[in-house]
Amino acid sequence: MTGTIKKLNKIITNKYMALIEQRERVNFISILGSDATLRKVVPEGTTGAVTRTYELKDGTTGSKVEKIYESVSGKITDIKFADTEFGTLLQVTLTDPDEFLKAEPEVLSMNTSTDFAKDFMKKLPNIDLEKEVTVRPFNFIPEGKTASLKGLTVIQDGKKVDKAFYDVEKKTSTMGYPEADAKLKDEKNEMKRKEGWKRFFKDCEIFLVDYTTENSVSKFDKGMVEETLDEEVKTPDDF
Repeated sequence: MTGTIKKLNKIITNKYMALIEQRERVNFISILGSDATLRKVVPEGTTGAVTRTYELKDGTTGSKVEKIYESVSGKITDIKFADTEFGTLLQVTLTDPDEFLKAEPEVLSMNTSTDFAKDFMKKLPNIDLEKEVTVRPFNFIPEGKTASLKGLTVIQDGKKVDKAFYDVEKKTSTMGYPEADAKLKDEKNEMKRKEGWKRFFKDCEIFLVDYTTENSVSKFDKGMVEETLDEEVKTPDDF
């Protein structure tokens, strides 16, 4: 009996000697495309939060309690792609560089098919990953135009970061970025023109994802592409 008790005590002791380190909390931020605001889901009753209702694909409605932000700042400490039921998401982790009053990391999550994600990927080659950035979405109709212009303003060292992949003086694409076929620009058939531009924009998205994977994601230690359907991954844009 004494041997059994000692054995049992040993098992209990070993069980409670195992300490599990607490995982760092990560906040996911999405962009509401209609007003170009940053949204973070928070518990109901959070000061300053608002409730937003939205329509789902099956015709039903859902709701979220969110805090609304104009911009997010920090040092980029991770970039990755996540394949979800909502499409491929570009996830950019921004970490507070202040070691004394360090805030929790913020993950800006954007569908790669959106103008916000594509605009960021175009500017990424010109971002110094060793320095802090401020990211602010925009959505407006330029003077004399009818279509809205969407994207992300990226500020570093007090200046706006310019896009790569284009030579302003020569007015040509660079670094292998796709060029629209000359015939497509003059296509008279509406169906062929619409489908042609749709394929072109998809080619641009694929190029940017590939370039970002090879030249930015690879600089971090967490692999190239993450497969996930984690409930914590916030759906992009208007969902």
